[in-house]
Amino acid sequence: MPASEKNTSPFIRVGFSMWSNCGPTDPLLVGGAIVDACKRCGLPTRIDYSPVRIELKKSEAKWDLLWTHDLQKIASPQFANFLKDNATTKFEKVPVSQNGFCLIEPIEVVALDHAHSHSRGDGQCPACGQFQDQVAGTTPLFVLDKCVDANGIYRTDARLGSGDRKGAIIVVGPELKRKIVERGFSGVYFHEVVSM
Repeated sequence: MPASEKNTSPFIRVGFSMWSNCGPTDPLLVGGAIVDACKRCGLPTRIDYSPVRIELKKSEAKWDLLWTHDLQKIASPQFANFLKDNATTKFEKVPVSQNGFCLIEPIEVVALDHAHSHSRGDGQCPACGQFQDQVAGTTPLFVLDKCVDANGIYRTDARLGSGDRKGAIIVVGPELKRKIVERGFSGVYFHEVVSM
């Protein structure tokens, strides 16, 4: 294990959150069809992105991981196929562009540790538990789960962001992260995810 990979914190390293430093510039990339919504607050509890079609600019299509305006994750065909072949947990892959890019949404969930992540939110619904606005305040990200599969891909139970711009954070196991880095996928970076 390289020195930069050693866990020096007093916490248990669970995995890594996966991010992209690039996203489509088109502000109209909000949207899928709201399938289910909380009856009390109206916030979506399930969104269907299958009818969405995104036209990526050449400058955007060179990246392997992008974010939409509403904080959804879009993977290149190569990256999505790599995840399909290497991840031990399942994820949904929804085609969203003519050139094979697809939205990726992990099925398995890790619970965000709101107290240690210093997440804060306004307007929490007592029925569904979602916030109108919610932000995780720390890096590393804290989760309640003590263990994830080394090659697993997960999403946080909380969708962070504001209004209609909310998305779950993707968490990958340490071995899957190593394989992603080794392959050199573009636009992908990671932050440590820990548990108490």
